[in-house]
Amino acid sequence: MFGHIAREQWFNDGNERTAQLVANHVFVQNNAAMLAVPVEERENFWHKLVKFYETGQQDDLNDFLYKTSIGIMPGGLTMEKTREIEERKRKWLGLE
Repeated sequence: MFGHIAREQWFNDGNERTAQLVANHVFVQNNAAMLAVPVEERENFWHKLVKFYETGQQDDLNDFLYKTSIGIMPGGLTMEKTREIEERKRKWLGLE
């Protein structure tokens, strides 16, 4: 999804940022992870992204992102855990 949105260039600016937001939305909603390219990998990321733009072959980009840029949510807090906390809070406040 990230690659598709970024490559399609739907907007005049911010396509990669938008693609990252959408990808992270999907990850978070499925209790998965977060997509964030580490600063030290930015140059490699841009090379992989340009190659994908030119060829349409996403495997190399996907492999790179999987190995370098996908991690658990900050502090290890998953959406499932967040929902549990929210449910306890609602019960404590008498909202359920």
